[in-house]
Amino acid sequence: MNKINKIAAFTLAEVLLVLTIIGVVSVLVLPSISDSYKEDESIARLRKIENDLDLAYQKSVTTYGDYTTWSVTGANRVTQLTEFLKGNACGNVASTASSLQCFPPSVTIGTEKISDNTEYYKMELDDGTSVAIKPDDTNAKYLVYVALSGATGGHVIAKDIFGFNIDYANGVSPMGEGNDRGANDAYTAAQTINATNWAFINGNMDYNKCADTLNWKTKKTCD
Repeated sequence: MNKINKIAAFTLAEVLLVLTIIGVVSVLVLPSISDSYKEDESIARLRKIENDLDLAYQKSVTTYGDYTTWSVTGANRVTQLTEFLKGNACGNVASTASSLQCFPPSVTIGTEKISDNTEYYKMELDDGTSVAIKPDDTNAKYLVYVALSGATGGHVIAKDIFGFNIDYANGVSPMGEGNDRGANDAYTAAQTINATNWAFINGNMDYNKCADTLNWKTKKTCD
């Protein structure tokens, strides 16, 4: 007598149940993966602009010598740096017109609305990053704010907008360096422009999720 082999198969209900579970998991997981990818991309852009600024500074020093020998001040001092950055310049005008928009119009840091402040020299770099640079001769440094997604991109401080100091004598450093540590090395910059140092050094923006628990030595991520 021939044996009949039975082939095990899923019922339609079981298939639908599995597909439903996969759909639910995808809804929960994919946004997190996407956010993580975008953050990694932003960190890479942040580190690239730091490198670009440092190269521009080094070329400026090579070309014009030590800052103590510079004969120019103020706005003219900015051009000694920006001539070594590749991009299109808006200059020192208040970039309110769309044709002159080189920095997100809604960004205010402290009491300064960067796009309208004529003390800032604004540029859109070839990679799409926007920069605003102001010479601070009193403290012998440039203040530099960067919008990673350009003038029409995101405008959230410590997510899209970051800052660097370029010391006339010592070069580039992320804003927050030396001002973002508290007792026992606790992170203290929250979601301010001084979070730049954390993002640059640690390669994450976890201060947007668990700033109160981060620590420079013992807890560098939320996980």
